[in-house]
Amino acid sequence: KVRVENRTPNAELPDPNGELTLTYGAKSESKTAGAASEALFEGIPANFKGEELRLRYEAKGFADVDTTFTLDNDKIVLPVRRNNDLAKITGFISDDAGNPLEGVKIAMACCSALTDASGAFTLDIPFEHQRSSQRLDIFRQGFASKSITTPVIPGEPVRLMLDRQ
Repeated sequence: KVRVENRTPNAELPDPNGELTLTYGAKSESKTAGAASEALFEGIPANFKGEELRLRYEAKGFADVDTTFTLDNDKIVLPVRRNNDLAKITGFISDDAGNPLEGVKIAMACCSALTDASGAFTLDIPFEHQRSSQRLDIFRQGFASKSITTPVIPGEPVRLMLDRQ
C-alpha cells in the first residue's frame, strides 16, 4: 500500500489527485491516488522483498516525486508538496491608447506591486494566500480604478487597460 500525504494543505486549493507509478524489475504499474487515500499494488513477487523499488507520483499543482524505497513493510507514506505554479502573477498595464503606465498599484489582500516604465508588474504571493484565481485592485491617480478577478495561469501575463478619468 502507498498512502499519499499532502504536506502543504491549503483549504482554498484542491488536494492532489494524481498518478502513482510503481516500478519493480521490468514491470510498472500505475494507480490513481489522492491525498489521504491509499493505492494498493498487489501481486509483487516475494523475491522483491528487501529490494529497491521505484515510485513516481505526478499531480497537477504538486511537485513531482521520483524516489526509491526498499520493500520491507506493507505500507509506504509518500509526502507530497505543492509546486509554485500559483505563487506569482505577472502582467502589463496600459492606458486606453495602449501606452504602458508606470506607477500603477496592483493590490491583493496580502501584497501589492507597482508597474515599472514598461507597465510591467510582478506579484509574489505567499503560500497561504495562493488560489487558482485572485482578485486584483488596480489604482493610479488620474485613471479610473478597477477591480478584477483573474485566473492564475503560470507563464501567462495578465494584460489590463485603465481608462482616464
